[in-house]
Amino acid sequence: MTTFGKIEEYSNGQDWSEYVERLGHYFEANEIESADKKKAILLSNLHLNPKPLVIAERVKFHERIQHDGETVNEFLAQLRKLSEHCQFGEFLNDSLRDRFVSGLMSTRMKRKLLTEVDLTLQNAVKIATGMELAEKQANELSCKFEKLPVDESKPKVHKVQNNQRFATRSEIRKFKECFR
Repeated sequence: MTTFGKIEEYSNGQDWSEYVERLGHYFEANEIESADKKKAILLSNLHLNPKPLVIAERVKFHERIQHDGETVNEFLAQLRKLSEHCQFGEFLNDSLRDRFVSGLMSTRMKRKLLTEVDLTLQNAVKIATGMELAEKQANELSCKFEKLPVDESKPKVHKVQNNQRFATRSEIRKFKECFR
């Protein structure tokens, strides 16, 4: 069966009555009379995207923090994606910068970024990625030193401490990095 013309998808914002009229002409030109076929064609061409609620999108954006194991650049990419429907307009870069800084896991990075005068998003990312790279390289070096052979000829000395100390978050992260 030869098909005449093409009916595009209907999407929000289009004039519904004009779309129905074009659809009627399409049915007539292609001799489609069955109500079931008409319904199937109409439903297959509906493309309804409800408009996201700005406030809900902004809440998701402002609640986002950097996840464990997520790099600075991955975190920024997720923030950019979340900001798509926030309608920040000309304040987009400021909003991204603020959420980026406040959502970072590293207190050291936050502290450094908060000392910067006139911090832009671009500079915040540059500083944070530099610090992230330096920390990664330092961890790799310390892991290599920890794996050096032990001189068994020297007596082993164990120091007993009365005060017990728990590992910090960065020490735990370093420990994980060494065993990856």
